[in-house]
Amino acid sequence: MLLNQNSSLDELSNRKIKNCTLQEIDHIEFYVTDAYESAIFYKSSLGFNIIAYGNKQTGLNDKVSYIVEQGSIRFIFSSCLNIESSLYKHVLAHDNGVKNIAFLSSNIEADYDKAVKHGVQIVLEPTQVESQDLKTKIASVTCFGDTIHTFIQRERNKEWRMPFYKPFQDNKLKIDAGLVGIDHIAIALEKGQLNTWEEFYHNAFNFQQTHREDVYTEYSGMNSLVMSNPKGTIKFPLVEPASSDRKSQIDSYLESYGGAGVQHIAFLSEDIIKTTQVLKNNGIEFLTIPNSYYDNAYQSLPDAYKQKLPILKDLGILVDTDQKGVLMQIFSKPLQSRPTFFIEIIQRDNIQGFGSNNIKALFEAIERDQLSN
Repeated sequence: MLLNQNSSLDELSNRKIKNCTLQEIDHIEFYVTDAYESAIFYKSSLGFNIIAYGNKQTGLNDKVSYIVEQGSIRFIFSSCLNIESSLYKHVLAHDNGVKNIAFLSSNIEADYDKAVKHGVQIVLEPTQVESQDLKTKIASVTCFGDTIHTFIQRERNKEWRMPFYKPFQDNKLKIDAGLVGIDHIAIALEKGQLNTWEEFYHNAFNFQQTHREDVYTEYSGMNSLVMSNPKGTIKFPLVEPASSDRKSQIDSYLESYGGAGVQHIAFLSEDIIKTTQVLKNNGIEFLTIPNSYYDNAYQSLPDAYKQKLPILKDLGILVDTDQKGVLMQIFSKPLQSRPTFFIEIIQRDNIQGFGSNNIKALFEAIERDQLSN
């Protein structure tokens, strides 16, 4: 039987998805000045639950860590025990920031071998780690800046746990912020590095480019593209500064962070209005969007969203459309003293893009915020 072109493409896509060994983001580890303080901040301000801790007594010999969870989002916050440690030096160089993006793998040896074949540096060869009744395979490799990727292969049908951590009894009042998962992780790169890292993620991790967007304002600009695993469960927008008269927000991040790194993480919400209200009530500050943005947005919105526009405008939530659906986004100000890492809240209503109008509005909003500080 002959397949038409569309059927052939669909069949090829299905084969890629079936053979995809990198399943999803397993967890993200931050190196920070105070692990407990960071965990408490994410609990009290963003609604995460503290679920586990690790230290010398649990088997972690070089750091103190706390794990927080909300929906399928899991963060590890780690701080040092020794000022001679690489963790201490990382925080000294970068301030609080993402050190490790860990992937859940169904074939850790294959993923590790492919990455090493295409030039990554080895941090940890595939290793079986046993802690109490938990058996986990782990391997780590280098990537952009001082960040690493870890491959994790877990026993099937086992609850999510990390070796050398114990449950944390968190019985205090919990906040329902409505965050359900990670939509994407945005990575800031030095100027001229975009194509290099596109090739890196394609060759070493079998990611594909799914979106490209170059943004220019009156004063600055950025070039960006999105790399995604075949399942679409891991999405990395890569951004670099474009040539411009002024220092862009990407330049500002790179200067303040001390090189390439995770600029922001986007959390999925099924009710962005509720989530934004909760986070604002808890002290999270968001970027201010000019009224003119909403005047332009009104024309393209479906009627149901036009009715929501006053509250979206009041909260500063961006809204964009395509032929299939509606995308709503809001971006926080940096969560630490340096203008580096921030968060995004995103709600996708039958849409997979990144909102071209929203990206430019974000860029302009950050420029205004930089000028005002």
